[in-house]
Amino acid sequence: MWFVSALFFTLSALAVLSRSWQVSFLPSWAPANASEALGLAWQVQTSIAAIAFAGLALIIQLASNPPVAIRSSREVLYRETLFRSLLLFAGASNVTLGVIAIWIASDGGAIIGFLFCFVATMLFIGLSYFRAAEHFLDERRAAVKALNLLQEKLSDGLYKLDVTARANKRLAEVLPADSQVRARSGAADSTDGVPLVAVGHSVRLDDVNYRLLQQIAAKHLYRMSLINFPPEATREASPNRVDGPLRDIAPAILLDSRINEVIHAGGHIFTLAASLEADDPRVTDLEDDLRGCIRLRDGDEDDGEDLRGELLTLKDSLLATIAAGTTGSLRQGLDVYSKLFERILASSGRIEDPSILFSFGAYGPYWRWLQRDVREVATSAIEILGRRGLYVTVDHAYSLCKLAFKSGDYDALREFLGLYPAYFAEVLGQSSDDALAEYVAVSLQNLTQLFMRAEVRNDVQARRLVEEISADVFAEMLRICIDAERSALFERLLAYFGVPSDLIGGFGPEGRKSSESKAAVLLAVLAWTLYRAENLHTSQQLEEIAAKLLRLIPAHLVWPAYAEVGEDVLGQGRPWSRWELQTKIPLQVHMMAFDSYLASAALMVAAAVGLVVPPGAPSADDASRAGSLLNAFELAGQLSRFVPSFAFQVDRLRQQLGALIDQRRSIEREAIRELAIESERVERFISALQEAMDESSNRLSSTFSRNSPPDMLGDGTRLYLNTLVPREFFVSSERVLAEPEMLASNAAYGMIQGENRFIVNSLVDGLEWQDAGVAEIARRAEALKEEASGTFFLLVLNSWELADALGFFCGDFQMGQQQGTFVETHDGIGACLACDLNLVRTLLRSPQQLDGVGEWQFLQDHGLAAVVRDYSGESEEPVAQVVVGVALEWAERPEGVVGFRISEAAAT
Repeated sequence: MWFVSALFFTLSALAVLSRSWQVSFLPSWAPANASEALGLAWQVQTSIAAIAFAGLALIIQLASNPPVAIRSSREVLYRETLFRSLLLFAGASNVTLGVIAIWIASDGGAIIGFLFCFVATMLFIGLSYFRAAEHFLDERRAAVKALNLLQEKLSDGLYKLDVTARANKRLAEVLPADSQVRARSGAADSTDGVPLVAVGHSVRLDDVNYRLLQQIAAKHLYRMSLINFPPEATREASPNRVDGPLRDIAPAILLDSRINEVIHAGGHIFTLAASLEADDPRVTDLEDDLRGCIRLRDGDEDDGEDLRGELLTLKDSLLATIAAGTTGSLRQGLDVYSKLFERILASSGRIEDPSILFSFGAYGPYWRWLQRDVREVATSAIEILGRRGLYVTVDHAYSLCKLAFKSGDYDALREFLGLYPAYFAEVLGQSSDDALAEYVAVSLQNLTQLFMRAEVRNDVQARRLVEEISADVFAEMLRICIDAERSALFERLLAYFGVPSDLIGGFGPEGRKSSESKAAVLLAVLAWTLYRAENLHTSQQLEEIAAKLLRLIPAHLVWPAYAEVGEDVLGQGRPWSRWELQTKIPLQVHMMAFDSYLASAALMVAAAVGLVVPPGAPSADDASRAGSLLNAFELAGQLSRFVPSFAFQVDRLRQQLGALIDQRRSIEREAIRELAIESERVERFISALQEAMDESSNRLSSTFSRNSPPDMLGDGTRLYLNTLVPREFFVSSERVLAEPEMLASNAAYGMIQGENRFIVNSLVDGLEWQDAGVAEIARRAEALKEEASGTFFLLVLNSWELADALGFFCGDFQMGQQQGTFVETHDGIGACLACDLNLVRTLLRSPQQLDGVGEWQFLQDHGLAAVVRDYSGESEEPVAQVVVGVALEWAERPEGVVGFRISEAAAT
């Protein structure tokens, strides 16, 4: 634009100079009337340009549409013919030629206008038509350029997604969760507050000036904090806490949207967490300032919409070629998908944090679109074109897998390998010809057994991943065969999978691991066969398949196979973990039972061929697996009826598994016995013991006593909780989950029971009981409380009926809060003790230790002493000794106690 403007401004200036100075060139050849000559050239140029533009537009419309990318092919032709530049140049030259012809005509102007306006325009038009003709004559060139343009669009979309991810990551860094203004990291971060910067229509958050945002927050929030909080509250409270009522927190600003996120009409961008109203002037001022630190754009603008439309057009064109039966165009179109996948895989290396960026897998929505379109095109090709379509689509799946494998992206490889079972299932649904289905198996075998295995021979980790992924794909195909009940094809698939040869001839670590992966697949497939026979329907073919699978796994691979069926190296879930769910009705709760079928299948195989348990010391996982197998004996016995001529013998298996578990227990006992007690777990026990004592509502010593140092006690009663507990409570064990907090709760309960028993026995010793019914006792007890102005504490013994009559369960009476409580005693007497606290609160309580036990910890406020130590005696199980002690003594004999006992006669 700038070049054309400068050019024709210069030409106009030169024409003015030529007219002013009467410049002439070759006067004998010059036109008699320069103005008429320029006008004629102007008219001719206008006509030719108009016709040329119409022709170019028609050429673009009628250009051949390769199945690569129709929209991109037209855009390429538009670019290659320089249509936009020609339109600009021709329009500017036409205007310039007209100006010269009408107002500044001269001999010099005629030369300038003819050469630079008329001739240059004609040459430009000729160049455009020449480039258009090149595309007509070379369709391959047009297709390649269209594909390149489509790849550029894809790369541009990936780049924008990456930029968005980096921007959101940067926001999370500069606006952390502990600052006055913070970026929302998820839906869980939402909080109540005042919404700010509401939008009237759908918009996208394009950018945030975080420096200005921080300045605005510092300015406004400081003023709000001073006004809403007294100085001492401001100092004591955390300045950024948001997990309580808004009146108890310091003001904060939350950025509720992320970069490029759509905010729908009626939504808001910020939230003010503060105890202010929306119409408060301070809130209004803050909102006005916040509008200046963000940039918004139309929410309907979608950066990927053009590319998605292009891909839809590509898919539709390929579906049309399938309907027309042209496999050549189908291959060409599928190659386009390969190129696009290649571009995505190449772009993934520069992505800093895909988990922030993408909504599907590691490559955003583009990967999802391409995968879905490829499957739709391929299944249509198999359905309509039959054998020809199958060959093309399977070959394309092979090329995609090679592409992912060479890029080192095993997630993509797993997804591409998933095309094989999809095509396999489509073939089985369309045809009964096993040869077509075998073509899929042959291609998969060539890919996994010949190509990929050879490539990763020297890379142990890569080979392990390849073996697992390949085994998962074959497992899916075997499962599809079982569901279709194609037993002959099932046996052929086993051969393609390398069974049984690979199960026998695996040498070296790599060979053994491959054999174990194949054995795991066979075990999972056997479990699925038994599951279908038991829960869906049984048939002779299923029984034949089960009988064959039962004896394929050698004895030395049974245990490794059962161990591997539960492993998940890639974190994607093994395929058999989803098989059972596929048979369930959606949106309903189901009890998943397939793990039990896996264990049952392993038991049946072990009964058929033998079981070789791991040599040496078994691990905790081995013991857990053995326990699972022991629990599956009953189900395995039921399922054995589906295998002809099979007798399920269990005695030897039970002995083997039981011996393994006993051996592991012995190892764990000795290991735990040797571990030192962990001080961190002891501290957790002491802390939990204090908390349990604080939370108890019926500890009578807290009501009747005052804490006293030990030297104030005489020969008082000393109460101890001295117990041996499993050592796992105070050492870390991988098998047992024993938390010290649970032990502390039980210890607190035991101590409180002992204290209460001592106190109740002291109170009722020599007490004269007043017998009455429940209602009468309640009336008398309440009268005593009113008479003594509430100094009486009601202690109900063993009778919930009496506690209810006294209102212990009403909302206005809280047990354990200086008013009353309920205690159970061993004698079972139903009674109520009304204790005058002014006379009874003479109980002395202090921590009490045992000499020679260990280093005690004194909980003075709770009147307890506690110690955890190694047990020096003999015990079969590894144990630790826990001792808790308290000393209680009445400074004076308790007086002021009135006892009411429930009379049976009065009750009846």
